[in-house]
Amino acid sequence: MNTPALWTAVALLAVSATAQTMAANPTGQFTITTTILSRTCTFDNETQTVALENVETREFSDQSMKKPQTFDVNIHCDNGVSSVKIVPSGPADDTGDATAFKNQGDAANVALRLQNAEGNVLTPDGNSSVTVTPEDGVGAYRFRVGYVATQPGKVSAGGFSAAVTLRFAYD
Repeated sequence: MNTPALWTAVALLAVSATAQTMAANPTGQFTITTTILSRTCTFDNETQTVALENVETREFSDQSMKKPQTFDVNIHCDNGVSSVKIVPSGPADDTGDATAFKNQGDAANVALRLQNAEGNVLTPDGNSSVTVTPEDGVGAYRFRVGYVATQPGKVSAGGFSAAVTLRFAYD
């Protein structure tokens, strides 16, 4: 998103290459100035485990989210970061709901639903995001997660585990 330093480096390399090939010819002096920014953010917890409550298979008669709960993602940013998009991604369910994150345990026909604070679905394909506006270098976002039946009435008992990767996109 923000690439001024990259373009300056490319321009500087182009000027350097031109200066070397024209060494035998009259030369001019060029001054290129720029500001190199250190605008990055880090998660407070790079790895976070969210423990969902146990759920019974009989509760999965429809595709509504079961046992929803919230969890916070806290970030710290360098000065100058005005906005951060947090983009979720991960393996998508392949048993009936590609908008849910795949269960990697042995329970069948159940997946993880991830939502933003307003209850909108965040998909595992990396095409959805939430925005955090850090204040004094600190920001947080509250996500909602829960179980979702990918085939209502056909959920089988077993272990449940889903992986969600969160990455930053800076403005």
